[in-house]
Amino acid sequence: MKRHVTAVAALLVTWTCFYLVVDEWLHSENERCQRFGDLAAECLAPQAMAAFYIGAVFGVATLLLTGLAVRSPAKLG
Repeated sequence: MKRHVTAVAALLVTWTCFYLVVDEWLHSENERCQRFGDLAAECLAPQAMAAFYIGAVFGVATLLLTGLAVRSPAKLG
């Protein structure tokens, strides 16, 4: 049970940090792209897609690592 609580706490901290970094990155890019007026969406689109793909890879990695962390040591051998 202790492993489950530790894994959930680690996931919460990791995803909170990830959200804060990506939110700040996209916010600064949005401010930079606002000077293009009507083309702001086209300016921000590559950064938004990059954030999505980084998030997807990050999500898969954290799910796999959480699964390994929760498994009992007897099942790993």
